[in-house]
Amino acid sequence: MTVQLTAEALDLLLGGLIADTPDLKADPTPATHRWVAQVLALIEAGRLAALPAKCSPREIRTWRRP
Repeated sequence: MTVQLTAEALDLLLGGLIADTPDLKADPTPATHRWVAQVLALIEAGRLAALPAKCSPREIRTWRRP
């Protein structure tokens, strides 16, 4: 089951990730890799949250926020 996040929820999650930003100049650690994975997941969630209600699979792959 997929949960649709609101813009407010995405914003709160983003704020938490920004507050927990690791030292990106240092050698990457497992914690750094987890943080990057969370950032990428949040980006994808935001992209999906902004999709129009009805989209074909082709439109989903090529959709860009206006």
